[in-house]
Amino acid sequence: MTVKIATLGCCATRDNFNSQIVAKYKDYYSIITHQNQMSMISLAAEPISFNRSLIDKISPFDQQHFETELSKSFLDSMVINQPDYLILDFYGDVYYGAREIENSYITNKRWLFSKTSLYKDLQEGNNLSIFNDPDSYLNLWKEGIRFLFDFLENYVPGCRVILNCARFTDKYIDSESGEQKLVSKTEGQHSIDIALYNKWWDVLDKYVIDHYKVRYIDFSNKTYFADQKHLWGLFYLHFENQFYQDFTHQLVSIIMADLKEQNDALKSQNSKIQQAAGERNLVYNASFRRGSHHWSYWHKDFDILLSKNVQDSPVLTISKENESKDLYRQLWSNAIEINADGVKEFTLSFDIKTDNASAIDSHGFIFSIRTFNKPDEHSQSAAKWFKNIRITDIKGIQDGEWTSYSITIKPFTGKYMKVGPYLMRNGTVYWRNISLKVGKITANSLSCPKVF
Repeated sequence: MTVKIATLGCCATRDNFNSQIVAKYKDYYSIITHQNQMSMISLAAEPISFNRSLIDKISPFDQQHFETELSKSFLDSMVINQPDYLILDFYGDVYYGAREIENSYITNKRWLFSKTSLYKDLQEGNNLSIFNDPDSYLNLWKEGIRFLFDFLENYVPGCRVILNCARFTDKYIDSESGEQKLVSKTEGQHSIDIALYNKWWDVLDKYVIDHYKVRYIDFSNKTYFADQKHLWGLFYLHFENQFYQDFTHQLVSIIMADLKEQNDALKSQNSKIQQAAGERNLVYNASFRRGSHHWSYWHKDFDILLSKNVQDSPVLTISKENESKDLYRQLWSNAIEINADGVKEFTLSFDIKTDNASAIDSHGFIFSIRTFNKPDEHSQSAAKWFKNIRITDIKGIQDGEWTSYSITIKPFTGKYMKVGPYLMRNGTVYWRNISLKVGKITANSLSCPKVF
């Protein structure tokens, strides 16, 4: 068995799991998810609705990076994949900072994200930097750190945090002359105050080490050079090979020490993991309190009914009659990265009501689940796996009364999953409390909805 690792940070973290740099890392680790260069302020912020087709004009890698900055889907990947370790660094906070966007925050990689068609449509606010306003930045950053550790405790309790205490270096050995030179004096490099940047990186690392239970990989007793021939080119954090050897040695030592402590606790730990993962609803805006946000391919015939009592869940509804052909009315949730393998289980649940079950004609579909290899797909023809739920599958349903329905599924293929209400032709249907959770959730564990 390999150790499951999630990474959140820059090349100084992720490159240790690149076979061109550390040749046999896959013999020991599997990288189940990576979030590139993200500020803790962005990670803890609210997801931002976006039109994926407008994330253009940049590379596929950068497109995914921008999308995850907006959706914060790294958190769902953590819940779904339950890594043994999260290795993170604070490069994103030191080097980029954060920026206000749409009453939320993203990492301030404006130089990259502003190339897309989407960025100009986003409401852009202030730039937050640890250098310009340290007190304000640190206050928000500490909230982000608290959010991360609370999230891990609640939803990924088996995950241990390892802090990568890498630091910027300004030195490299020129491959032609053999002389020691400065990265900051090299053409094309963004010149930074190395001492100042590393000072603030020290502050962030020290705060986490002092306030949270973390392991950390420490390089303070050595000086490393940048590598002019590095896979990604010359940069302050693209190191000589010795850095990656030392990182691997320390990481293996941490893992071996932990394994000695874990053997007797595995059974109880697995039970706790499943229970915790099953608490998070993977469907964004599942209550429709934010209207159509995070739902796509929204057919105009769907309406949202609001109760006078604001504590009650809104109701999604559609009503059609006298149609003579199938019109396939549907809408779809956010794409949920599940990496289906036929082993991971998911439980879909919702409440449903109909005025007249017999009036739901054609094939009687009232809900659908589909998996895809691309996040922007939705059609059944593009689906790698699908499950259609018919009105006849809702046992005990009575006209005019709410019925709770749930189903546990194990998709065997597809990288992403979407779920959505569906009406092929005629009928009146109401849905509420839509939920998709990790694991097999029993009926008794599902929340009891309010009726109105």
